[in-house]
Amino acid sequence: MGAFRYTSVHQYLDEVLGQIQNPTDSQIKKAKQAYWKIYYGYYRKQKRKTRKEFTLGFYPDQLEQIHQKRENLSVSEFLYNCVFLILKNDAISFANNYQLDELYQKVMELITLVEELLEEHTYQKIEEILLRLETIEEQFTTLQEGKL
Repeated sequence: MGAFRYTSVHQYLDEVLGQIQNPTDSQIKKAKQAYWKIYYGYYRKQKRKTRKEFTLGFYPDQLEQIHQKRENLSVSEFLYNCVFLILKNDAISFANNYQLDELYQKVMELITLVEELLEEHTYQKIEEILLRLETIEEQFTTLQEGKL
């Protein structure tokens, strides 16, 4: 799609109403409305090529949280700021709760197995593994508390 074919509303009016000797006010008004409809359609198509837009929906409790935290910003400005803040911080990972719960369950199973081994045998390596697993468990607990 090239450049918009009209350089101004006047060029459009000349082309559309040029054959009419004395156009009425309503004809001019309708022609202007048609021009702006064409222009904004073109503008939106061009904008969509370079800028992706998203529609978000929030439940009432989520919306209430947004309103509480946004201070004097509009909701759109607040959401933009949140997105940019997340994009700047590379350390953030968005594992969903299901994945975290599943991983946490597997860590707990490993801890149980290591504890059973410790009851049967006393090995220093097993104790080190258990300590590492417990550290991971604590990190998961901290992460899960942060997500709530």
